[in-house]
Amino acid sequence: MCMTKDSEFWYEDGNVIIVAGNVEFRVFKGILADHSPVMRDMFSLPQPPSESSQAATASFCPVVDVSDAPEDIRHILRPFSRNKLSYHIISAAIRLGHKYQMSQLVEHAIASLKGHFSDKFAVWANHQCCGFPDFEQIHSIGVVNLARLTGETTILPTVLLACCTLGKEITKGFQRDNGTREYLSSSDVGRCFSAHGRLVGSCRIKLRDCTNGLRRKADKVEAPDVFQSLPYSLYPGLNLCESCAEMVEKRATDEQLALWKRLPEIMDVAINRWGEAT
Repeated sequence: MCMTKDSEFWYEDGNVIIVAGNVEFRVFKGILADHSPVMRDMFSLPQPPSESSQAATASFCPVVDVSDAPEDIRHILRPFSRNKLSYHIISAAIRLGHKYQMSQLVEHAIASLKGHFSDKFAVWANHQCCGFPDFEQIHSIGVVNLARLTGETTILPTVLLACCTLGKEITKGFQRDNGTREYLSSSDVGRCFSAHGRLVGSCRIKLRDCTNGLRRKADKVEAPDVFQSLPYSLYPGLNLCESCAEMVEKRATDEQLALWKRLPEIMDVAINRWGEAT
């Protein structure tokens, strides 16, 4: 196999070479060992001579072969700046951080996910899109798998809710930037299909109840009591006055909050203390 020195992470004074695929990374093992007990143990073991790395042979530098994709290794070697986060950086940080027990890296990445896939209704209701520049809705599949990997169940209700909007794309998965493909497990696909039916059914019933109630109130406007404040502009077709619009908005928010509190149950996820201080 023809080996290539990584253009970004090849330090001439580095003291270990990590080989991922056909890419060599010459870095400083002390820095990696400080952040990863797994790598510290790997570096402490005698390494067999490398037949693939001519650079290692020439410089007498120890070589450690890993099974990870080169792009994933780059992600965990780069400075982990909050201002430069992307979905693929977070995915690599959690997957490799979990594998190599890089706890600070994993905690930082999970905190970023929880900032978007919140268990607080007010946060979720006001969010526009995920705060990562390359995030697409299909990446919700990957976030579910990251939550399963780490046991971070608090983000599962909202990220499974996001998966419910994917339609038939939910079964196709997506390609990571390292070339591998990510799919939702069959059990989580089943959860999404079941939850989608329950959510749509609940919304239809609430909407039908609300519009029927408005029509009944509209009939009373024909002979109003002049001493009561009544919505004189409640027209057929439900063109609402300001008061009615506020009432409908409040009713909608109340119903959303009630549904939010049941979201773990609907998504078939067991979570304690969900929806507190929403």
